[in-house]
Amino acid sequence: MTPITSEIIKPRDCIIALGIPQTREAFQRDKTSRVASYASYYPYWVHYEACVTTPLIKLMDLAGNLQLDVVPALTSSKLHSLFEDPAHKVVIIISHYDETRGTIELSDIDLGLPEFVERIPTDFIGFLDSPCCNVEELGILLRQRRCGCRFRYRHGENDPYICPASAGNGESVLPLR
Repeated sequence: MTPITSEIIKPRDCIIALGIPQTREAFQRDKTSRVASYASYYPYWVHYEACVTTPLIKLMDLAGNLQLDVVPALTSSKLHSLFEDPAHKVVIIISHYDETRGTIELSDIDLGLPEFVERIPTDFIGFLDSPCCNVEELGILLRQRRCGCRFRYRHGENDPYICPASAGNGESVLPLR
């Protein structure tokens, strides 16, 4: 079997899922019911919609056009299934990490890092990229408990970026906030 790091990965080998709110209703629910949701960083829906939802909708449309599988509202019950399909060699999760509570935000609940890792099948061999979850502890847990799962960790880079357009330096970036 070829290691994931030696394979040519195509868009159809990837799945992208969103754990942060994408609708006004979900935004309002998270602002009122969650201690530290991503929505809480934005005072009003209009601001969140302009800075987060609109770019993410464009990204999801682009991802779909490129044949990536798209999960617009990642719930705890869907998390395991992201990793079950052997066609998904790369799983991209756009979510929020609350450093104070040590939890990752999904559409329905916040999961602690150990609970998050436990929902990844033990036999998953692939790559997890969570650009909004820059957590060294997650990488350590994955290395200890899910040896086949590679995790992209960027030391010191905490702001989430979405990549629909070139920044001119070889990387594509669009900050969420």
